[in-house]
Amino acid sequence: TGFTTASPVYDAAGVVTIANGSITVSKSSSVPADNIAINVTDQVLGGFDVDVRGEEISASNLVFTVATSSTGIGLLTSVSMYDSNGKLVAGPVDTSGVGTSITFSDTVTFPIGEGTYTIKGKTPSTYTNDGTVTLSVNPYSAWGTVTGQTTGNAIGTNVKPNSTITFNA
Repeated sequence: TGFTTASPVYDAAGVVTIANGSITVSKSSSVPADNIAINVTDQVLGGFDVDVRGEEISASNLVFTVATSSTGIGLLTSVSMYDSNGKLVAGPVDTSGVGTSITFSDTVTFPIGEGTYTIKGKTPSTYTNDGTVTLSVNPYSAWGTVTGQTTGNAIGTNVKPNSTITFNA
């Protein structure tokens, strides 16, 4: 059985199993904390890195928590997510409630390998100067359906970490 040196032949009795892929999310060091303008579109609100192994992975209903030290209230608007090449992959959406979370209902497909994703949006004119906006996420619990694109399987416990990641402010 198996391969021979005389005539390389695949043994049809061999079994190849494709295991579920995995995705690991972390705070991006390439999307640093920065000053942003109030009431101006496309301001960088945060960024994260992904490391995808085994197969492309799609996720829907990606929810990010928003925290601000601003004494002004209001919604973040026109919030969008971009990949490493600057391509729009989700959004635009507005925050829910008084700006406590961002929910991208789009399905985002993360390719195999490492990538950086940047979230940009517009702060309301009511936000105060010198306030901060900080995004965070627990991808294990805050991302909806996470599915391998080759296997079609739910990724489940292969979404890492199962803890909150806080992005640069």
